[in-house]
Amino acid sequence: MSDKPSIEERFLDFHARNPEVYMHLVRLAREAKERGRTKLGIKQIWEVCRWFVHLETGSDPKLCNDYHARYSRLIMAQEPDLDGMFELRELRSERVKRPKPTPLEVEHDLNWYVSDFIH
Repeated sequence: MSDKPSIEERFLDFHARNPEVYMHLVRLAREAKERGRTKLGIKQIWEVCRWFVHLETGSDPKLCNDYHARYSRLIMAQEPDLDGMFELRELRSERVKRPKPTPLEVEHDLNWYVSDFIH
């Protein structure tokens, strides 16, 4: 077992130390909603947030791209008016680990695909 903190643990630590990031993201999402947006990509406002943090601090912010998906989930969970605003994809950490297919399974799948394609 690794001693390295999980991405979720690193995110929670970052979020606790940088509450302004959450506030910027919520403000930007609400501005977009007020202007008629019903769906929004978190990456879009993540980069705008990065710029605002830079303007406030004068330094390049350390906004890890690993965290934006978690912020979208957190915002929708904590801000009822923004529930459903972000399109979500499965987090890698939540994926079911599937065993690597055997050569026989790969051959079967390939034969099925080719026969379906030909007919």
